[in-house]
Parts: sequence; structure tokens; C-alpha cells
Amino acid sequence: MKHTRHVAALMLSAVMLVGGLTACTPLPSTTYTNESGTEVTVNWRDFPGPAGVDPNDILAAPAKEDSEAVSAELLQEIKTALSHEFGVAWKSRGEPGWYDPSGNGFGGKTMSSTYNSVSWSSDTAPAATADWDRIVEIIDGFTQAQGLGKVMLEHNRGYYRQPPSSDKDLLERFGTTDPREAHVWFGTAYGASQWLSLEIHHAGRDPRGKAVAEYQELKQAVTSISIDYGVTTLAREDVPAFKKALRPFTGLEQPESTTSD
Repeated sequence: MKHTRHVAALMLSAVMLVGGLTACTPLPSTTYTNESGTEVTVNWRDFPGPAGVDPNDILAAPAKEDSEAVSAELLQEIKTALSHEFGVAWKSRGEPGWYDPSGNGFGGKTMSSTYNSVSWSSDTAPAATADWDRIVEIIDGFTQAQGLGKVMLEHNRGYYRQPPSSDKDLLERFGTTDPREAHVWFGTAYGASQWLSLEIHHAGRDPRGKAVAEYQELKQAVTSISIDYGVTTLAREDVPAFKKALRPFTGLEQPESTTSD
């Protein structure tokens, strides 16, 4: 968690207790001394949210009861805007679905649920980098309005900014050392425990000529824009219980998850 408990003499010391699900996977706990001088230990298996997610983001997300409507509206707005500007048509893939409370990464259970939409793919996509920039710009307008912020493109992350090793990887993956000229872009907008995933690809941009065969083998269009939405959230009736369960962890830094659930 990033927020801090305002306590005069708060002293934190993370303690990994022996035990847990297996002999080699201890369950974490945190011990601290509160302002009255009492030593307090909290067990992270009781944490009500998933590891690695700020619980305040979950509380800020659309309620479970509203999430499917939010997803449908956001995706429809994006599809309509891109169709208007680039003349593309859309087809859905997969099935939407809810994933009910599961492991919290600390040996306990979450109170949250996760929704994933279908994936929408266009029948074609423009080839010019300037048009791809415009696609991202259009999507940014809608994701920011919904509290997700802007799309972070994979090639703008640190990995692609560390030559020369990244240059070799880029050449092997895309046939170019300039990620802006690659035949595929990936990006994600994330905020308030919601995310929108974006992929734009145009196999004709691959200077090696390999991408066309690869997409055909996958039975995918050789040019396309793909978007989907997800959210981890709470039912309205569960919010009070979530806040109550969260109270002992307020101001504590989350440890690394210890289980893969």
C-alpha cells in the first residue's frame, strides 16, 4: 500500500513466519509497535484483497453490479470513434466472465471478484505510424474519462530503452530496432483497479515478411486493432466488510506474494 498511517511512533518490521502452505513457502506477517507501545502482529493471509493491488483502487472501481455496463459502454465508445475515423468494422472473440473470490497471494482468500470482457477486433487497421498514434490518442480520451489514465505502450517501458541488448531483442522480434516502426504495438491503460488492453498490428510493416504467415497460422487478420476491458471490484454489499477487514493493514507495506493463487 502507498498510503501511510499517521501514528506518532509507528515502527514497522516485516517478519516472515515459519509455516504456511508448504515447508518452503512461509506465510508472511508484519509486526509493529503502535503508538501506545503495544506490539501488534497481522497475518497477511487475512488481507481482503489480492496481492500487488492497492485496496484503495479496488474501492474506487465501479461496483460489481455496474461493471458489465461500464465495460460495454467504454468499449462501444472506443469502437464507434475508431470506426468513424478509420472505417473499421468489429467482431468479438471469446466470452465475458466473472472470476469469483480466489487466493489473495498470501495463503488466504480475497473478497474481490474480477471481470474480463470479450475481446473486440477490427477487420483491418491503418499502416502508418501517425495513424497508430491517433488510435492511441482517441482511446486515451475515453480511458482517462473512465479513470484508467492513458494507455502505456509496451515499447515506452524501460525494457526498450536499454540498448544494445534491447536492440538485439527488437531485431529478433520485429525486424527493426525502432519499436515505433514495429508491426505490432501492445499497450495497457490502468487505473481504479480497471484495465483496458490494446493491440494494433499490421503484418505488412514487418520488413522480414514473416508476420503475415504468423498471423495466418494463428487464423487472425493480418491487420487489426484489438481491445478488451477488465476490472477487479467488490459488490456493494461487501464494501463495509472489506473496509473492516482492511483496517489492521492500514499504513503497512505489502510484502511480496508467497503463493501463486
